[in-house]
Amino acid sequence: MLCFKNKNILVVDFMSGRSGGVGYNNTGVSNTGASLPSRNLFQPGQKFDLYIYLSDSQDKFDEFDDESALFWKETGMTYSDWTSGPDGDGSRTKSATFPTPKSLANNGSLYIHVFIVKKDQSPDRRSRLHVKREVLYNVRQLNKYKKKYYKRTQNLLTGKTEQTEEEQKKAEVMSFEVLNYWHPNLTISLVDDQTAWQRGSLPSPLDEAVKFDPIDNTYKPIFFFNDYWNLAADYILINSSVEELKLSVRYAPISLFKWQLYASQQVSFTW
Repeated sequence: MLCFKNKNILVVDFMSGRSGGVGYNNTGVSNTGASLPSRNLFQPGQKFDLYIYLSDSQDKFDEFDDESALFWKETGMTYSDWTSGPDGDGSRTKSATFPTPKSLANNGSLYIHVFIVKKDQSPDRRSRLHVKREVLYNVRQLNKYKKKYYKRTQNLLTGKTEQTEEEQKKAEVMSFEVLNYWHPNLTISLVDDQTAWQRGSLPSPLDEAVKFDPIDNTYKPIFFFNDYWNLAADYILINSSVEELKLSVRYAPISLFKWQLYASQQVSFTW
């Protein structure tokens, strides 16, 4: 049997900003004693380029000369754009089918490395067009591991078992094994928000998601991997018979309110 836990929806209480006296941010937390308000590095209308690479290493990607690692490059995109694209909602999608990487076939992992840079800048630190402080970067493991349990049991009434012959044999020598699973869909988002956040005044999960730059008093827009709508039934088992995999990556803007809802729900969900 495979054990998938249900996703518990958490309701997040948002308090509006208050005027006068002690400053409050959008979370209702007092800003007393906090640093000066920061501004978003990406202002509405900021043009940016998207680079996505695939690698069997979780380490920060730096093999920019390997053209086979590039999954998607999209240039001239616009921050805070909710109307462009084929669906008229600011989203873009890249889909591809590729041979199953050896790392996955051998029960290893595959990672997606995503770079977002201001238009015409470079994610490659060796380039003269690279501006380190303005690079948005995130990495995510694409496959997931799950334990499959085996039991040496039979139905007390019929004396039969629902397990296959192979599963019955495995139950004789093991109680479980770790299997490798793949889902073909993933959404990446930038949070569209211009709140003047203050360092030291943010509650969880904002305190980890908002990255401040003390040099020029800015923060990077929140960069989010969203797989909340990936149903457990859609995951496929990776084994020797799986010769190729499909991957569809969607970029879409997301509001701060919706991001906090998704972030809270994903924290509560574990495999």
